[in-house]
Amino acid sequence: MTTITLSMEVKDLLDFLKVHKKESYNDVVKRLAERAIDFEPLSEEDIQAIEEGLRDYANGNTYTFEEIEAEIEEEKQKVEECIQ
Repeated sequence: MTTITLSMEVKDLLDFLKVHKKESYNDVVKRLAERAIDFEPLSEEDIQAIEEGLRDYANGNTYTFEEIEAEIEEEKQKVEECIQ
C-alpha cells in the first residue's frame, strides 16, 4: 500500500464515479485505469478501412437510412419472388 495526495476536486470526481457508496478509491482508480488500456489496438487494415470511410463521407459517397431500407426491401421482394 502507498499513500497519494489528491485535490478535493479529484476526490469529488472519484466519489461521483463510485459504483456503490462503499467502493474503495483503489477499486475506482483500478477500474478507470483498466478501461483506459486498449487491449485490442486497431490493425493497419482497420485504420485503412476507417480512412477510406472518412474519404467516402467527405466526398459525399453516403446513403441515407431510408435509401438502405428501400434497397433491403427490394432485395427481400426479389427473394420472395424466387421462392414462390
